[in-house]
Amino acid sequence: MKNRNFVLTFQKSLLSLQILSLENSYFIYIGSNQMTFDNLALSVIGQSGEVSTSELIDDNQSEIGKTLAFSLSSKVKMPVFLSFNISDEAVAANPLLLPFLEKEVSALLGNK
Repeated sequence: MKNRNFVLTFQKSLLSLQILSLENSYFIYIGSNQMTFDNLALSVIGQSGEVSTSELIDDNQSEIGKTLAFSLSSKVKMPVFLSFNISDEAVAANPLLLPFLEKEVSALLGNK
């Protein structure tokens, strides 16, 4: 098990990123430095290669974390637990935020 912490800068905003590398999966936290834990999505790869995603905890009824978990799991071919704690309003106001996060997190997952 390996824990790595990062601070990402996106358009003058600081975002906390924590990646816990487990033996056969990842646990990822994305949010503010206050480390709120409002939701948790799980994305897994089935035996036939299809990716399934489920929300385990969802206080804000957002699909964003679920969508990002699906994308990351598809890329790394491993289960991903994702706690995405950025408001829908912040994501809507910054259409480049999700592509930025997906690119940065994917690169970091590739560098275990």
